[in-house]
Amino acid sequence: MFIINVLIASMLIQLIAALYALWLIKITGFKYSWILISSALILMTVRRIIPLYIFFSGSAASYTLNLPVEITGLILSVCMLTGIFGIRFIFDERMQKETEIKKLLAEKELILHEVHHRIKNNMNTIRSMLSLQAEALEDPALACPLKDAEGRVYSMMILYDKLYQSDNILEMPVNSYLSELINQIFVNFPNSSFVQLEKNIGEFIIDFKKLQILGIIINELITNAMKYAFAGRNKGLLSVSVTAESGICSVIVSDNGNGMPESVDFNNPSGFGLGLIKILSEQIKGNIQLDRKNGTRVTLTFRM
Repeated sequence: MFIINVLIASMLIQLIAALYALWLIKITGFKYSWILISSALILMTVRRIIPLYIFFSGSAASYTLNLPVEITGLILSVCMLTGIFGIRFIFDERMQKETEIKKLLAEKELILHEVHHRIKNNMNTIRSMLSLQAEALEDPALACPLKDAEGRVYSMMILYDKLYQSDNILEMPVNSYLSELINQIFVNFPNSSFVQLEKNIGEFIIDFKKLQILGIIINELITNAMKYAFAGRNKGLLSVSVTAESGICSVIVSDNGNGMPESVDFNNPSGFGLGLIKILSEQIKGNIQLDRKNGTRVTLTFRM
Protein backbone atom coordinates (compact mmCIF):
# COMPACT_ATOMS: atom_id res chain seq x y z
CA MET A 1 0.00 0.00 0.00
CA PHE A 2 2.92 2.34 0.54
CA ILE A 3 3.78 2.38 -3.15
CA ILE A 4 0.15 3.14 -3.97
CA ASN A 5 0.26 6.15 -1.65
CA VAL A 6 3.43 7.27 -3.44
CA LEU A 7 1.66 7.01 -6.80
CA ILE A 8 -1.38 8.95 -5.57
CA ALA A 9 0.82 11.65 -4.02
CA SER A 10 2.81 11.97 -7.27
CA MET A 11 -0.40 12.30 -9.29
CA LEU A 12 -1.84 14.99 -7.02
CA ILE A 13 1.37 17.00 -7.04
CA GLN A 14 1.65 16.71 -10.83
CA LEU A 15 -1.97 17.81 -11.33
CA ILE A 16 -1.48 20.79 -9.02
CA ALA A 17 1.71 21.72 -10.86
CA ALA A 18 -0.06 21.37 -14.25
CA LEU A 19 -2.96 23.60 -13.20
CA TYR A 20 -0.60 26.13 -11.64
CA ALA A 21 1.46 26.17 -14.85
CA LEU A 22 -1.68 27.01 -16.85
CA TRP A 23 -2.54 29.77 -14.37
CA LEU A 24 0.93 31.28 -14.84
CA ILE A 25 0.02 32.06 -18.46
CA LYS A 26 -2.05 34.96 -17.11
CA ILE A 27 0.92 36.36 -15.15
CA THR A 28 3.86 35.73 -17.48
CA GLY A 29 2.17 35.80 -20.88
CA PHE A 30 4.28 32.83 -22.05
CA LYS A 31 1.35 30.84 -23.37
CA TYR A 32 2.93 28.01 -25.37
CA SER A 33 5.76 27.32 -22.92
CA TRP A 34 3.39 26.78 -19.99
CA ILE A 35 1.01 24.71 -22.12
CA LEU A 36 3.86 22.36 -23.03
CA ILE A 37 4.97 22.08 -19.38
CA SER A 38 1.40 21.47 -18.26
CA SER A 39 0.92 18.81 -20.96
CA ALA A 40 4.08 17.02 -19.86
CA LEU A 41 2.88 16.98 -16.25
CA ILE A 42 -0.53 15.63 -17.27
CA LEU A 43 1.14 12.85 -19.30
CA MET A 44 3.21 11.97 -16.22
CA THR A 45 -0.03 11.77 -14.25
CA VAL A 46 -1.63 9.53 -16.88
CA ARG A 47 1.40 7.27 -16.74
CA ARG A 48 0.71 6.69 -13.02
CA ILE A 49 -3.01 6.09 -13.54
CA ILE A 50 -2.24 2.86 -15.41
CA PRO A 51 -0.62 0.98 -12.49
CA LEU A 52 -3.35 2.25 -10.15
CA TYR A 53 -6.02 0.92 -12.50
CA ILE A 54 -4.28 -2.44 -12.70
CA PHE A 55 -3.95 -2.58 -8.92
CA PHE A 56 -7.57 -1.78 -8.17
CA SER A 57 -8.90 -4.00 -10.97
CA GLY A 58 -7.46 -7.06 -9.26
CA SER A 59 -4.65 -7.71 -11.73
CA ALA A 60 -1.84 -6.57 -9.43
CA ALA A 61 -0.19 -9.98 -9.52
CA SER A 62 0.59 -9.57 -13.23
CA TYR A 63 2.10 -6.07 -12.82
CA THR A 64 5.19 -5.22 -10.80
CA LEU A 65 5.78 -1.72 -9.41
CA ASN A 66 9.31 -0.48 -8.84
CA LEU A 67 9.31 1.36 -5.51
CA PRO A 68 12.65 3.25 -5.99
CA VAL A 69 11.49 4.46 -9.40
CA GLU A 70 8.16 5.69 -8.07
CA ILE A 71 9.81 7.42 -5.08
CA THR A 72 12.21 9.11 -7.52
CA GLY A 73 9.17 10.19 -9.55
CA LEU A 74 7.55 11.63 -6.44
CA ILE A 75 10.71 13.59 -5.59
CA LEU A 76 10.90 14.92 -9.17
CA SER A 77 7.22 15.93 -9.00
CA VAL A 78 7.84 17.87 -5.78
CA CYS A 79 10.87 19.55 -7.38
CA MET A 80 8.85 20.54 -10.44
CA LEU A 81 6.06 22.01 -8.32
CA THR A 82 8.62 23.89 -6.22
CA GLY A 83 10.30 25.16 -9.39
CA ILE A 84 7.02 26.43 -10.83
CA PHE A 85 6.24 28.22 -7.56
CA GLY A 86 9.75 29.67 -7.65
CA ILE A 87 9.19 30.99 -11.18
CA ARG A 88 6.02 32.67 -9.96
CA PHE A 89 7.94 34.46 -7.20
CA ILE A 90 10.65 35.50 -9.69
CA PHE A 91 8.04 37.06 -11.98
CA ASP A 92 6.34 38.77 -9.05
CA GLU A 93 9.67 40.31 -8.06
CA ARG A 94 10.37 41.30 -11.65
CA MET A 95 6.95 42.93 -12.03
CA GLN A 96 7.47 44.80 -8.77
CA LYS A 97 10.83 46.11 -9.99
CA GLU A 98 9.33 47.09 -13.35
CA THR A 99 6.60 49.01 -11.54
CA GLU A 100 9.22 50.82 -9.46
CA ILE A 101 11.27 51.62 -12.58
CA LYS A 102 8.18 52.97 -14.37
CA LYS A 103 7.42 55.13 -11.36
CA LEU A 104 10.98 56.49 -11.30
CA LEU A 105 10.87 57.18 -15.04
CA ALA A 106 7.56 59.01 -14.66
CA GLU A 107 9.06 61.13 -11.88
CA LYS A 108 12.15 61.81 -14.03
CA GLU A 109 10.01 62.88 -17.00
CA LEU A 110 7.99 65.16 -14.73
CA ILE A 111 11.18 66.79 -13.42
CA LEU A 112 12.59 67.18 -16.95
CA HIS A 113 9.33 68.73 -18.13
CA GLU A 114 9.58 71.24 -15.30
CA VAL A 115 13.24 71.91 -16.14
CA HIS A 116 12.36 72.53 -19.79
CA HIS A 117 9.57 74.88 -18.71
CA ARG A 118 11.92 76.87 -16.49
CA ILE A 119 14.60 77.00 -19.20
CA LYS A 120 12.00 78.32 -21.62
CA ASN A 121 10.96 81.02 -19.13
CA ASN A 122 14.60 81.99 -18.52
CA MET A 123 15.22 82.18 -22.25
CA ASN A 124 12.16 84.36 -22.65
CA THR A 125 13.59 86.71 -20.03
CA ILE A 126 16.95 86.83 -21.83
CA ARG A 127 15.19 87.42 -25.14
CA SER A 128 13.21 90.31 -23.68
CA MET A 129 16.39 91.86 -22.27
CA LEU A 130 18.16 91.60 -25.62
CA SER A 131 15.15 93.11 -27.37
CA LEU A 132 14.95 96.02 -24.92
CA GLN A 133 18.68 96.66 -25.22
CA ALA A 134 18.52 96.61 -29.01
CA GLU A 135 15.61 99.07 -29.05
CA ALA A 136 17.51 101.39 -26.72
CA LEU A 137 20.41 101.67 -29.16
CA GLU A 138 20.15 104.37 -31.78
CA ASP A 139 22.86 102.92 -34.01
CA PRO A 140 21.39 100.09 -36.18
CA ALA A 141 24.86 98.58 -36.56
CA LEU A 142 25.07 98.08 -32.81
CA ALA A 143 21.47 96.87 -32.47
CA CYS A 144 21.79 94.28 -35.25
CA PRO A 145 23.98 91.77 -33.31
CA LEU A 146 21.58 91.95 -30.37
CA LYS A 147 18.64 91.23 -32.67
CA ASP A 148 20.53 88.27 -34.12
CA ALA A 149 21.24 86.96 -30.61
CA GLU A 150 17.56 87.40 -29.77
CA GLY A 151 16.64 85.23 -32.76
CA ARG A 152 19.03 82.48 -31.65
CA VAL A 153 17.58 82.47 -28.15
CA TYR A 154 14.06 82.40 -29.58
CA SER A 155 14.84 79.36 -31.75
CA MET A 156 15.88 77.42 -28.63
CA MET A 157 12.94 78.78 -26.62
CA ILE A 158 10.45 77.35 -29.11
CA LEU A 159 12.12 73.94 -28.86
CA TYR A 160 11.96 73.88 -25.05
CA ASP A 161 8.33 74.94 -25.21
CA LYS A 162 7.58 72.04 -27.56
CA LEU A 163 9.47 69.63 -25.29
CA TYR A 164 7.46 70.85 -22.30
CA GLN A 165 4.22 70.07 -24.14
CA SER A 166 5.46 66.76 -25.56
CA ASP A 167 5.14 63.31 -24.00
CA ASN A 168 8.60 62.38 -25.28
CA ILE A 169 11.36 64.56 -23.84
CA LEU A 170 14.23 62.92 -25.72
CA GLU A 171 13.08 63.28 -29.31
CA MET A 172 10.49 65.16 -31.32
CA PRO A 173 8.89 65.26 -34.78
CA VAL A 174 10.89 67.66 -36.93
CA ASN A 175 7.79 69.17 -38.54
CA SER A 176 6.28 70.05 -35.15
CA TYR A 177 9.24 72.25 -34.23
CA LEU A 178 10.79 73.57 -37.44
CA SER A 179 7.57 74.58 -39.18
CA GLU A 180 6.66 77.02 -36.40
CA LEU A 181 10.26 78.17 -36.00
CA ILE A 182 10.63 79.02 -39.69
CA ASN A 183 7.37 80.98 -39.69
CA GLN A 184 8.35 82.99 -36.60
CA ILE A 185 11.80 83.85 -37.99
CA PHE A 186 10.39 84.81 -41.37
CA VAL A 187 7.67 87.20 -40.17
CA ASN A 188 10.15 89.15 -38.03
CA PHE A 189 11.67 90.76 -41.14
CA PRO A 190 10.00 93.73 -42.84
CA ASN A 191 10.64 92.33 -46.33
CA SER A 192 8.57 89.20 -45.52
CA SER A 193 5.63 91.05 -47.05
CA PHE A 194 7.04 90.63 -50.56
CA VAL A 195 9.23 87.53 -50.17
CA GLN A 196 7.49 84.23 -50.83
CA LEU A 197 8.26 81.43 -48.37
CA GLU A 198 8.18 77.79 -49.42
CA LYS A 199 8.51 74.98 -46.85
CA ASN A 200 8.99 71.26 -47.26
CA ILE A 201 9.39 69.77 -43.79
CA GLY A 202 9.27 65.99 -43.58
CA GLU A 203 7.47 64.10 -40.85
CA PHE A 204 10.22 62.21 -39.06
CA ILE A 205 11.68 62.10 -35.57
CA ILE A 206 15.13 63.26 -34.48
CA ASP A 207 16.76 63.42 -31.07
CA PHE A 208 16.61 66.58 -28.99
CA LYS A 209 20.30 67.57 -29.17
CA LYS A 210 20.53 67.42 -32.96
CA LEU A 211 17.18 69.14 -33.36
CA GLN A 212 18.36 72.00 -31.16
CA ILE A 213 21.48 72.47 -33.30
CA LEU A 214 19.42 72.17 -36.47
CA GLY A 215 17.06 74.91 -35.29
CA ILE A 216 19.96 77.33 -34.67
CA ILE A 217 21.49 76.57 -38.09
CA ILE A 218 18.20 77.15 -39.90
CA ASN A 219 17.70 80.36 -37.92
CA GLU A 220 21.12 81.61 -39.08
CA LEU A 221 20.51 80.67 -42.72
CA ILE A 222 17.07 82.27 -42.90
CA THR A 223 18.26 85.38 -41.07
CA ASN A 224 21.21 85.74 -43.45
CA ALA A 225 18.98 85.32 -46.50
CA MET A 226 16.34 87.79 -45.32
CA LYS A 227 18.94 90.40 -44.39
CA TYR A 228 21.11 90.31 -47.52
CA ALA A 229 19.62 88.24 -50.36
CA PHE A 230 16.76 90.59 -51.26
CA ALA A 231 18.38 93.97 -50.69
CA GLY A 232 17.23 96.39 -53.41
CA ARG A 233 14.49 94.04 -54.61
CA ASN A 234 10.71 94.11 -54.33
CA LYS A 235 10.09 90.37 -54.59
CA GLY A 236 11.87 87.14 -53.92
CA LEU A 237 11.61 83.46 -53.04
CA LEU A 238 12.96 81.72 -49.98
CA SER A 239 12.77 77.92 -49.82
CA VAL A 240 13.43 75.68 -46.81
CA SER A 241 13.48 71.90 -47.18
CA VAL A 242 14.16 69.36 -44.41
CA THR A 243 13.82 65.71 -45.42
CA ALA A 244 15.16 62.32 -44.37
CA GLU A 245 16.00 59.19 -46.32
CA SER A 246 17.89 56.03 -45.30
CA GLY A 247 18.93 57.59 -42.00
CA ILE A 248 20.36 60.74 -43.62
CA CYS A 249 18.79 64.13 -42.90
CA SER A 250 19.05 66.69 -45.68
CA VAL A 251 18.52 70.42 -45.03
CA ILE A 252 18.35 72.83 -47.97
CA VAL A 253 17.88 76.58 -47.59
CA SER A 254 17.86 78.46 -50.88
CA ASP A 255 16.86 81.85 -52.27
CA ASN A 256 16.77 83.54 -55.67
CA GLY A 257 18.31 86.74 -54.35
CA ASN A 258 21.56 88.60 -54.88
CA GLY A 259 23.81 85.68 -54.08
CA MET A 260 26.71 85.39 -51.65
CA PRO A 261 30.03 87.03 -52.63
CA GLU A 262 32.70 84.69 -53.98
CA SER A 263 35.05 85.75 -51.21
CA VAL A 264 32.70 84.46 -48.50
CA ASP A 265 32.11 80.81 -47.62
CA PHE A 266 31.90 78.63 -44.53
CA ASN A 267 35.66 78.08 -44.46
CA ASN A 268 36.18 81.84 -44.69
CA PRO A 269 33.18 83.36 -42.88
CA SER A 270 32.64 87.10 -43.00
CA GLY A 271 30.68 87.22 -39.75
CA PHE A 272 29.68 85.38 -36.61
CA GLY A 273 26.62 83.71 -38.17
CA LEU A 274 28.45 81.75 -40.87
CA GLY A 275 31.15 80.76 -38.42
CA LEU A 276 28.49 79.50 -36.01
CA ILE A 277 26.89 77.42 -38.78
CA LYS A 278 30.25 75.83 -39.55
CA ILE A 279 30.91 74.96 -35.89
CA LEU A 280 27.42 73.55 -35.32
CA SER A 281 27.49 71.44 -38.49
CA GLU A 282 30.76 69.92 -37.31
CA GLN A 283 29.18 69.07 -33.94
CA ILE A 284 26.58 66.87 -35.64
CA LYS A 285 29.23 65.55 -38.06
CA GLY A 286 27.41 67.13 -40.97
CA ASN A 287 28.56 68.03 -44.47
CA ILE A 288 27.68 71.56 -45.60
CA GLN A 289 27.87 72.82 -49.18
CA LEU A 290 27.34 76.22 -50.76
CA ASP A 291 26.00 76.80 -54.29
CA ARG A 292 25.86 80.33 -55.75
CA LYS A 293 23.89 79.58 -58.92
CA ASN A 294 20.67 81.61 -59.28
CA GLY A 295 21.00 83.06 -55.80
CA THR A 296 22.30 81.09 -52.83
CA ARG A 297 21.68 77.45 -51.95
CA VAL A 298 23.04 75.90 -48.74
CA THR A 299 22.81 72.13 -48.30
CA LEU A 300 23.50 70.39 -44.98
CA THR A 301 23.46 66.61 -44.67
CA PHE A 302 24.07 64.55 -41.55
CA ARG A 303 23.30 61.12 -40.15
CA MET A 304 20.37 61.09 -37.74
